[in-house]
Parts: sequence; C-alpha cells; structure tokens
Amino acid sequence: MKNDVVSSCRVRLARNIDGVPFGKKIDQGQIDSIIATAYGMLSNSNLGQFLLHRIKDMDLLDAKVMQEKRLISDDLIQNSENGAAIIDEFEQVSLMLMEEDHFRLQCIMDGLNLYEAYERLIPIDDILSQEFGYAYDLQLGHLTSCITNVGTGVRAGALLFLPGLTITQEIEKNINIASNFKIAIRGYYGEGSGNEGFFYQISNQCTLGLSEQEILQSVTNTINHLTQAELSARQTLLKNDGVSLRDKIGRAYGVLTNAYTLTSKEFMSLIALVKLGASLDLIKFKDQAKIDKLILDCQPAKIISLCGEKDVKERDIYRARLTAKTLKI
Repeated sequence: MKNDVVSSCRVRLARNIDGVPFGKKIDQGQIDSIIATAYGMLSNSNLGQFLLHRIKDMDLLDAKVMQEKRLISDDLIQNSENGAAIIDEFEQVSLMLMEEDHFRLQCIMDGLNLYEAYERLIPIDDILSQEFGYAYDLQLGHLTSCITNVGTGVRAGALLFLPGLTITQEIEKNINIASNFKIAIRGYYGEGSGNEGFFYQISNQCTLGLSEQEILQSVTNTINHLTQAELSARQTLLKNDGVSLRDKIGRAYGVLTNAYTLTSKEFMSLIALVKLGASLDLIKFKDQAKIDKLILDCQPAKIISLCGEKDVKERDIYRARLTAKTLKI
C-alpha cells in the first residue's frame, strides 16, 4: 500500500553477540574487531554495496544529517567513540554497531512494505548470526540491553502523516486504542519528541511472546486502521469546516512561497498544511514527492549542509528561498 498517509516504514532487529559483554563493558579491541569483521562480511556478500561510517571519524553535521534520514540514532551519535554504521548504497539498509546493542539492523522503505523490509534483513541477519553467534535463550529468545526488545528483537513501524486526526482531536483516542494492542505512537523523532508537521511514528512496544509474523501483522493492521481513520477525518474536515480549512491551507501556501525567513518549527507547521492541501487536491501540485523531499531538506542539519551557513538567520533565509523555489507553481 502506498498513499500520502504512510510516509515510510521500518523494520529493526536488535541483536547481541554471545559471550561478549553488553553495553560499555565491552573493550576497545573487541569493538574494533566486531566492526571490521561485520563490514568485511557485508562487503564480500552479494547483498549490495555497503559503506562503513565510524562516528568518531565523521563530522557531527554529517552524522546529524544521517539521523534526520533515520539511518542512525541519536544514541549512536552519543556513543561517538565506539559507534559505527554500515549503510547500503540506496540508504535503505543500515547496521548500527555499538548503539544500545551490539547490532541494530534495520531496513527503511517507502510506503507500507513491512514484510518486504523484513525479508531484506533476513539474509544479513543470517550472515551475522553464523559468524558471531547471537546471545539467545531457548525460553526468552534474543537477549538485548533493553527488556522490551527481548524475544524476537523485532521492531516494526512506520512514519505516518496524520493531520486529519490531529486537527479533529481524534489522535488521542486512536493512541489509546493502539496502546491496547501494545502499539506505541510517538512524535516525529520518536520517543519524547513532538508531532512536528502532524507526523507520528508507530511501532510495536514489545517482542516477547510474539513471532516475527505476528508482530508484522499486528503493526500492519494498526497502520491500516489509522490510515482509514485519517482519510475519514480529512473528509470530515472538508465537510464540516471546509471554508476554514481552505483558508488555513491557502494562507500557509502564501507564507511559504513569499516569506523572507522561515524557522524550522514554522516551516514544519506550514508545510504540513500544504501537504494536506495537495492530498485533498485543494492545491494543484503535480509532484507531491517534491514536498516530501523539501521536508527532509529543510531539517536543521540538512539545511546547514545545503547552504553552508551556521548563522541561524542566514539558514532561515535560505530555507525560505528553497521553499519558495520548490513550491511555486
């Protein structure tokens, strides 16, 4: 399923090596050996082209851009001395090493393709398991640093665009419904973050006692439910408050295409309304993929990498120019 509700999906596997200390108790020699071995195995496989990124050797800005793309986490950046990431050429598959666990293997895909994302990870997971041997208990399953990942170690989720449910104040009800099925709904950047631009991340809360297929199906069912609820909420907005909605969208488009400066927060609040307007055909925008790319390009780290400006005001001016150039029809 591909629509403008489901922006992207992700499947992540948490794994640890049997006999190797978890967390900060692992020594530097073991870390270097694990990273080198894992990279050598993937490089010599027929599973694609991979690049190794040692966080300590990266510019912090480049690492933050990777985080905004969801290829690595803030926890990995914080562990800059030991952390590393092995990422494929299409920036779909990434293996984080020495984050919370020894391995965090993930695949990100457009739309709702959780099963395909999981299938992409299986051969890589098998290679790592055969070489290193995982910490595994016959009763509990995979042993992980965080207890909520014990079991299959599978986290399946998606980034959803939910303006209809947010504006109609139906989002809390749906969050409560999802929590009953052990599905968490969080903000744009995950736990503890806000819902910038009406974007939310959803994923399963635990993996113990469930098979991989059961997790994928449960999350898929929840996403399908939220998608239908969101599409219904958008139509309700049009029917009950169409004049006000059109006015907000039109004003947002006017500001974005004429503003001299735009902060990141202001941009996200306004571009969300324009994205909603395009989805409802209230704004004639031929290529909505340009809006999604613009959202990524205007994130705090990415905008610095594009314009080379570290001065906040200059960045905001560049963001406004880039936005106007992209959106003007």
